[in-house]
Amino acid sequence: MEGLHDSVIDWKRQVWRDDVLSIKIIGIGRRGCNAVRSMEPYNTPGIELIVTDENESKIDKTRESFSTFPTQETHYKKLKTTVLPLKDDYQLPRKFIHEADLIFFVAYMDEETDKNLLLNIAESTRNYQNTKVAVLILPSKKKIGTDDCSVKNYLGQLTDHFETVIPIEADKIFNFYNCTYYNHVLINKIIRMTVIGIYEMVTKVGHIGVDFADLKLIIQRNEIAQVRMGEINFLDNKIENQIDCIMSNNFTLNAKEKQKCYFAVNFTGPEYSMNEFCKFSEIFSNKISQNAEMILSYSTDKSLANRAILVILSTGYEIA
Repeated sequence: MEGLHDSVIDWKRQVWRDDVLSIKIIGIGRRGCNAVRSMEPYNTPGIELIVTDENESKIDKTRESFSTFPTQETHYKKLKTTVLPLKDDYQLPRKFIHEADLIFFVAYMDEETDKNLLLNIAESTRNYQNTKVAVLILPSKKKIGTDDCSVKNYLGQLTDHFETVIPIEADKIFNFYNCTYYNHVLINKIIRMTVIGIYEMVTKVGHIGVDFADLKLIIQRNEIAQVRMGEINFLDNKIENQIDCIMSNNFTLNAKEKQKCYFAVNFTGPEYSMNEFCKFSEIFSNKISQNAEMILSYSTDKSLANRAILVILSTGYEIA
């Protein structure tokens, strides 16, 4: 994943499908709101950002933090964020939720109040027919009071309410980037790339597309999911080794496979023949278990030249 950063994807040159899905990304609690607000400069069709908290003053602080968010794309229109103060019953207004095809709930597990808030909101929306995915940042194991048992129990509760739970370990991110302090900007970047990577699987026009029905077969399993992402350099002939490296770049919680795993793979790169893409597909399929099911999407981005971006979502796991 070395070298993978936001600037490798030219967000404004992407070609999107006409039938763009309605996607809501909801930040829960102070740090969840902070993470969602960091997505404001990345204007992407069909996405709406929402932030919510029991304490409206916390939301106001995140608004100030990102009112002058630095970006190379300031000449493009930013995404607007809807602020939804929560009521006592934790209900999110149906007019903001019911028309969404896919909802991402983003939260940090550091604070007990935010953990409870996410569970309460999940309970209040469990009868909604949307596909709901929780993207959760697990606390550093260096933090006092953190134990594997409480994390496992909490994730078990979340899988009862969400179609998919993506638990991201902060420690893995910091280790990969050799970061010696708790870096929220880095964590928020990984959250953004995870959410947008999944979104692009079903929204970008490509030679081989994945529709939302295909994606739902992968994520509507009430299970733990893993996300991997990385960059392939075609000038390096060791493509197989690069794929191995990406497969090992797993920032999500270690989990064991259940009876069967499901993979959705998004491949974005320059114009290549179908034969070349099939070679890549064969290499990748040899890296996963034989009984796993896989769907692939392939879209072109000429600005990537000799590089490709790979985003891999897999489900069918349980906490070890």
